[in-house]
Amino acid sequence: MIFTNWAQVSGPGGGTRLRAGIALLVMLGVLAWPGGIQAGGAAAETAVIVVAPVAPEVPVVTPAPLRAPDPAVFQLVTMTSDNGLTHSVSAGTAFFVDPDGTALTNSHVVYTAYTAPARYQLLAIVGDEFYGASVVCASTLTVPASTRPSAALLGRDIAEIRIVPSTFEFTRIRDPRAGVTYLAHRSELPRFASLPLGSTPSIGEAVWIVGYGESDTSAIADVQWTTAGTVSTVATAEDGTPVFGVESQNRPRPGNSGSPVLDDQGYVIGMYTWNVAQSATAGVAIASSALARACP
Repeated sequence: MIFTNWAQVSGPGGGTRLRAGIALLVMLGVLAWPGGIQAGGAAAETAVIVVAPVAPEVPVVTPAPLRAPDPAVFQLVTMTSDNGLTHSVSAGTAFFVDPDGTALTNSHVVYTAYTAPARYQLLAIVGDEFYGASVVCASTLTVPASTRPSAALLGRDIAEIRIVPSTFEFTRIRDPRAGVTYLAHRSELPRFASLPLGSTPSIGEAVWIVGYGESDTSAIADVQWTTAGTVSTVATAEDGTPVFGVESQNRPRPGNSGSPVLDDQGYVIGMYTWNVAQSATAGVAIASSALARACP
């Protein structure tokens, strides 16, 4: 994402946009994966696989949208200021679960803003306006997003946020690639479109992942896109978090952390969180039963 004029937003980073080749070690308990990890039942020992937060394969072709843009899904950017220049640290995806502005995303998307709010702020782009956002709660990460890549446990990685009117000093931002100007929303909040939570998916179920994955070229703006996939496994992580695997031929990429995984009725059955590095098609989502109580 590149913004110019009023707020310069540049450069990927953080846990949501890591370049190819940067990976996390994720410990899996009963989760079974193709390509060497035992399928079915509980694994005799804890298996180790390498995952990267939605790093793209090469070459990547930006897919045509499978559906119209979902107004309940939006882009969430972590901002900071250095030497008077406001810029981004990382970017991810979030989605509304209540019309009052309550939304969910991954903890690693907002963790720097959550742990160091005096230095980092969240900016939410919803439609043609931008807002601020506050963190209601966020899962504690074993390895802070700012120190990744490192070893981390596959498990609870959920944050609840609340959209608020913008308090940024600038009143507009512009993405020259898309030719779009976003205006600050400083007044009372509107009622937002929201997504209902569904039930635990079944193996073989068709799903859709909606989010703001990074474009394959800097000449194309990051836009909301949808990719289709299939549930490949349903399991429980070491810390008890329900998770499931997703196979997708055009899987999510940097910026898709926090994307809702939808069933064919439009219910949220999970939150896309990790890509499996040993595979070009496999990823992992946190199941909706864990999302129902984001703040335990």
